[in-house]
Amino acid sequence: MDISGLEFFIGGFANPSAAGGRVAAVARRVEEEGYDGWWVADSPALAYDPYVALAIAATATTRIKLAVYVTNPFSRHAIVTASSAAALQAESGGRFVLGIGRGDSALAHIGLAPVAVQAFRRSLRCIQAYLRGEVVPFRPQEGELLGVAPLSSLGYEDVPKGSRVTWLPDTNLKVPVEVAASGPKVLRVAGALADRVLISVGAHAERVQWAIDEARTARSQAGLDPSLLGVSAQVCLNIHPDKAKAIDLCRWKVASASRFSAMQGRPAGPASEEDRHTMERAREMYDMNRHGHHLNSVGSIADNAFVERHAIVGTPDQCIERFCQLVHAGIDRFVIGSGLSPDADELITPQLLAQEVMPAVRAEIAKYPPARFSSASRG
Repeated sequence: MDISGLEFFIGGFANPSAAGGRVAAVARRVEEEGYDGWWVADSPALAYDPYVALAIAATATTRIKLAVYVTNPFSRHAIVTASSAAALQAESGGRFVLGIGRGDSALAHIGLAPVAVQAFRRSLRCIQAYLRGEVVPFRPQEGELLGVAPLSSLGYEDVPKGSRVTWLPDTNLKVPVEVAASGPKVLRVAGALADRVLISVGAHAERVQWAIDEARTARSQAGLDPSLLGVSAQVCLNIHPDKAKAIDLCRWKVASASRFSAMQGRPAGPASEEDRHTMERAREMYDMNRHGHHLNSVGSIADNAFVERHAIVGTPDQCIERFCQLVHAGIDRFVIGSGLSPDADELITPQLLAQEVMPAVRAEIAKYPPARFSSASRG
């Protein structure tokens, strides 16, 4: 395995604490510390606009990839998303990654649930077409649902029949689209239509393998090469010399993340009855008013064993072993976030990850390469 293909992204909310020039400073620090990418969330009620933050980061860095994890197909029209993404791709020299999902806090804070799978699939097809420079036919009925009449109603002699991002340069390097997925339906959409899949089922190796297989099977059924599907894992992480402390610090994070597996009801994929119950309780108890915050009461439902199974926690050596296990399952990018916690011990994780864990994982994988690893050009 070429370990240059293994990537570690770190990020979170771009919020007021990063104001006054600190967005650029944070992005530069991420690059200097050796990470492969910096990501920011798309949640307008809770954080700065991701495209503004990433445009600043593009001018402040030269190497790292810049990602939005994740936008959604409702709060931004498909052509708006595609045009913004293509602009960042051009200005960053081909370093942008467009992460997209059905929506979570961005929609919750305007009173809406995640977008239906069918609508998500349709929007994803449109975004991919726009990014390739293709014409996308209009759907007047969508405007009518929002109280907007079709352009033809104005009586112009001639009107466009579709839309296209017309300014894409001839040398356009298409933006890679990465779909965040936790259930089988969206995993299959990702496999068939995306360039990458961001698996959001935790760090439990058996569940991660199940999710990879779902996406790759759908890709094969779509007549595409499954080995060319990049596979990321969104993992909850806490590295600490004291494993008990690491578990406690990660408790609210893994409980928060586990609700995605039960968003539409009973969790799919391999899981014990006890773990399914915890995931379902996490969805029921989640406090969206404290989204991404350590004070979210949902943390109380995750016991130590659940945290250990579904997050990567413990000493550097213990975390290295878990990362390697997931690489061997087929993961080629890890997406790691930070929550809103005042605990000084939280600062230990990014430091140890960059200085001890990442180099050791790369060295271990170089010595013992996995049997299956995507040969795709990393997007």
